[in-house]
Amino acid sequence: MGAITRQQARLNLQNRCQQIADQQTDGLSATPLCDILGPDYDFPQSNLSIDQSISDLPPPTESTSDAVSIAKDQKDDPTLRGLFSQANSSNDSEFVICKDILHRKTTDKDGTPYFQVVLPKNRRQQILRIAHSTPMAGHTGSKATKYKIMRNFFWPNMSTDIKAYCQSCVRCQKTAKKTLPQAPLQTTPTFTTPFARVALDVVGPLPLTDRKHMYVLTYIDMATRYPDAVPLKTTTSKAVATAILEIFCRLSILDEILTDRGSTFVSTFMREVYHFLGIKHLKTSQYRPQTNGCLERYHHTLMQMVRKSVTDKKDWDLYLPYLLFACRETPSSATGYSPFHLLYGKHVLVVGDTGFMFSISISSTFEPGIGGIDTYIDTTHAH
Repeated sequence: MGAITRQQARLNLQNRCQQIADQQTDGLSATPLCDILGPDYDFPQSNLSIDQSISDLPPPTESTSDAVSIAKDQKDDPTLRGLFSQANSSNDSEFVICKDILHRKTTDKDGTPYFQVVLPKNRRQQILRIAHSTPMAGHTGSKATKYKIMRNFFWPNMSTDIKAYCQSCVRCQKTAKKTLPQAPLQTTPTFTTPFARVALDVVGPLPLTDRKHMYVLTYIDMATRYPDAVPLKTTTSKAVATAILEIFCRLSILDEILTDRGSTFVSTFMREVYHFLGIKHLKTSQYRPQTNGCLERYHHTLMQMVRKSVTDKKDWDLYLPYLLFACRETPSSATGYSPFHLLYGKHVLVVGDTGFMFSISISSTFEPGIGGIDTYIDTTHAH
């Protein structure tokens, strides 16, 4: 066979494309409708104006033998009996019977009236497959599938059937974008009892001090905002557990601990420590430090104090007790009281520049005597 020219190849390709285009017509018009209604069935085409009454629509054209079969299927379908009753009982009904076939009169978005064939139940699955699962349909969503079907067909509860069919499509499920449901945000509870829940974290590495400290274990009580901190040489579970016990001996054993998911706090050794002390361990959400926002804000305040107060970076651990004193005697923006005041029921004594001790007077609500200090502490905690 001789070689063909480039022009002949182009013509052959155009002819082949035209043949394919002639064979692959709209998925809901040529071949599919012939399968359902027969090759000679023609939906009524309306030339009426938008303002013309839908009752003046011309009736559907005569059906073929396949359309007669549809008429029989319609009459045998129990889901369509109510629609037949509407069509027979009133001339104003949206359902009409033309040439023994039940139709529905409706209008499109522009107000142009047209007819829909009321599809019997035994033929709906085929229409759903044609409108959704064929290559010309493209596995579109339920809205687009419904739009394509309603151009020619109608049946009761079709929206529910179309949605269920699209959601159960195996190919759509395999290729659909996986979106994991997000857990709803939870509000942080308000605590009124000291040490009901405390937050812990480790800050560092910081500049190495002369005492070989590089990290800080930070601690804050969620009720009173009372802070504490212990310098650490390492962040091993044993070093952290020792520092935690040191804080507990100064203050109190607590009910709950809130930490991040670092290995220091979730190790097997730490789980044994929590179990031994009878403490419930709570963990923050992954990659969401806002869960422990109270402690994160305390970190910011403490580190700002370190930067402003420490002149030699190798001595920052020596300044921690004094900076913690400043944090404890400063009123919190969340409570309106200083952490020291909420925990001990009195204002802290402060050393002035002159070296004299002075104190902010205790509120007049405090009365000396039996039960006086307890009542005052209860009242303060309530606030």
